[in-house]
Amino acid sequence: MLPVFVAGCNSCTHSSTVDSDREDLTKDVSSFDGLSSGFRVITLAGGDKYGFRDGEAITSLFKSPTDLAVGNSGRVFISDRHNYRVRLLYQGVVSTYAGNGISAHIDGPVQTARFRGPWGVAVDSKGRVFISEDEDHRIRLIENGQVSTFAGSGILGYGNGLATTAMFFRPQGLSIGQNGELLIADSANHLIRKVFGNQVTTFAGRGAKGNMDGPVQKAELFYPTDVEFGPSGFVYIADRSNSTVRVVHDGKMTTIKGAGQNPVFEPQGLTVSASGIVFVACKDNIIRAIENNRIIHHIAGTGEAGFKDGPALTAKFFSPEGLAVDKDGRIYVADTANHRIRMIYKK
Repeated sequence: MLPVFVAGCNSCTHSSTVDSDREDLTKDVSSFDGLSSGFRVITLAGGDKYGFRDGEAITSLFKSPTDLAVGNSGRVFISDRHNYRVRLLYQGVVSTYAGNGISAHIDGPVQTARFRGPWGVAVDSKGRVFISEDEDHRIRLIENGQVSTFAGSGILGYGNGLATTAMFFRPQGLSIGQNGELLIADSANHLIRKVFGNQVTTFAGRGAKGNMDGPVQKAELFYPTDVEFGPSGFVYIADRSNSTVRVVHDGKMTTIKGAGQNPVFEPQGLTVSASGIVFVACKDNIIRAIENNRIIHHIAGTGEAGFKDGPALTAKFFSPEGLAVDKDGRIYVADTANHRIRMIYKK
């Protein structure tokens, strides 16, 4: 059996049996050649049914975890969509970070706050946690034990300006930049929005669904579900309904065409390593990697919906949505329809 890595604890495993060679979970995926081979998949948290249970990660339960982000000290924050909670995975234990399990919009202490359709997760350098709500069309902020509304009036629509009166339409993926700007995949508006200095603006897209590159104000997207800052000023977009990954740089949007035989199929979530490798979770239950903004590798999943750990190319996922990569290059997967949190690492 494979060891199950404990988030935030490099020396811990959850397994009654461990391979004699003790797979090295500290290897950086993004620093290796041969991206199409040598990966393993393990389960970090969640069980063989959906539900709600805190406690030891291996016995914890989720219900449609949709996205996740790695914060300070290896803490993993998870949007547990249909439990209407934000969960925390740390040192082999799952706990409720915010939300009381009832679908509603209530700010206040984390124990009594309520979420409606929590989807995207981002964590900034100060440890503040941002959550998008695609059913409530808002962005929430968790800080110092309190939940507040960071952006969005809750009215479905499109409108820039003051963050508290701005309007979104099913906001999903989030990403925090080095200067504190928050990017939002405003999915049903076919836009990428930005919040900075209490103001909401449009970062990319003209608001009409389509598939057009060019200057960001004129470019067209079709239901973008995730966005991520990369190194060197690049921004990556999971343009789901166009089955493409788009790149914004120097005010222009382009499409990663790819090379080889591994096209991106309806990307649902993505993450970017410190070295610039883009990992993409696709609707066909495959995790892909994009190298040098051009070469696309198939790194995990058979394409068949199911559940199986082990060598990455024989592992199975079921509608993986969110991805995150930690400082050591290990990839965390919100395996949504399996109700589990998985990890991909280089053996």
